[in-house]
Amino acid sequence: MRHLLAPTVTAVVLAVLAGCGSSPAQDAGGAGAGSSGSDSPSPSRPSVATASPRVGECGARDGAVRDATALARADLDGDGGADQVRVTAPDAAGCPSTVFAELADGFLVAPVDDGLPVTAGFGVRLTGTDADLLVTEQQHPRGGTRTRVYAAADGALAELVDPDGNPVVPFVATDTPPAPVSVTCTGDGIAVTEAVAHEPAGVMFTWDVRRTTYAVTAGRAERTGSEEIADNVLPGQLRKRFPELARAEVLADCRS
Repeated sequence: MRHLLAPTVTAVVLAVLAGCGSSPAQDAGGAGAGSSGSDSPSPSRPSVATASPRVGECGARDGAVRDATALARADLDGDGGADQVRVTAPDAAGCPSTVFAELADGFLVAPVDDGLPVTAGFGVRLTGTDADLLVTEQQHPRGGTRTRVYAAADGALAELVDPDGNPVVPFVATDTPPAPVSVTCTGDGIAVTEAVAHEPAGVMFTWDVRRTTYAVTAGRAERTGSEEIADNVLPGQLRKRFPELARAEVLADCRS
């Protein structure tokens, strides 16, 4: 096996939840969001800071927010209660296709991305943490699935990306022969296993299998290692040696 990147070990802790507000989310014209409390830091809870009083340019009472589609329930702020996660309509004025979670004192809002429709969502819980991560799925009109992973951080939903700024879960195309991908939880983050075409190509098509690991801390993903774990695997052997790739599972082992 040949290593692609030497691991750089990163301690994995989720930072402090800055406290709960005292009032529900309100429009910009009303009273502000609740102030932060003075709870002692907890390494397993995220830093939510002050939640936003708005979803994009939409206020809490706007129809685009009230009528948003439910995606999941997940404890994103680590307070022990499940938070409702929703997504606005693609044509919502001021906040199209925006994923957000509603807290007692405001909203955790995900950054607006490439505009692909969000079709599903669920929460996952890493070992030793008090808060969930949010996973969403988007369907590409030409075929394929984009999976994104978010963590609560600094009053928003921060997407976990690799050092190049790409989502930690690779895009899986279905309009071409897909490259098998599986994503699992580890003791300190997530591991992405994917089969890629062997290079240089030989007489027979074969796969190389690579695994990349990430530690998750304070709403960020730190790549801790990347290695080739199998070389020149025939297509007929891939399913037997790596059944998780055949199932194409994404964080199924730690759903909350």
